[in-house]
Amino acid sequence: MKSKNYFVYGFLLLAVCVISGAALSFVSNVTAPAIKNTERENLIRLQKEVLPEADLFEDAGEDVKQGFAGKDKIPVGKVVLGSARGYGGDVNVIVGINRKSEITAVKVLSHKETPGLGTKALTYEFLKQFVSKKSDEIKLKKDDPAKGAIDGITGATITSRAVTKAVADALLKAAKISSAADSTTSATPGNYRIKRSSGSVAK
Repeated sequence: MKSKNYFVYGFLLLAVCVISGAALSFVSNVTAPAIKNTERENLIRLQKEVLPEADLFEDAGEDVKQGFAGKDKIPVGKVVLGSARGYGGDVNVIVGINRKSEITAVKVLSHKETPGLGTKALTYEFLKQFVSKKSDEIKLKKDDPAKGAIDGITGATITSRAVTKAVADALLKAAKISSAADSTTSATPGNYRIKRSSGSVAK
């Protein structure tokens, strides 16, 4: 009799596991598109925040969007994703860069840094230091006293350095795209580029 009960209990447990798994899979399939759509809308909003002069964004390469303004689609800069390893994991940022290769704004997309001291390097007060800076200045002052223009947060040096490196990563990606575009332009007769300077979020 007991063995029969064990069989029944085992069968019920298996049935519960199968039903629970199916339910979780169903919920995941239903919510995944909504989550992706929310992430896409959030990214679109952030693109506009870090490069406000642009009203249209088009793919220009991996992690790089070219920003355009007006009906004539005048290039005004780029929006680029950057990443670097922090204390708790990757720190991911989105950076606006104008036609002068100056940073217009920086936003942190995601991180796994320790709440408290670590996250102080993710605030507006820290991120606003990057505005109007160019690539050769994107270093912590303690790492490069001669050229560094970024003050690290006391007690959060690792996170400060990670954000700085993530921004530098974004600038490097933008420079590579610009170099490739310049090479293509110079090799194509009659192809002229319109230049226009543009001017957080750190802003």
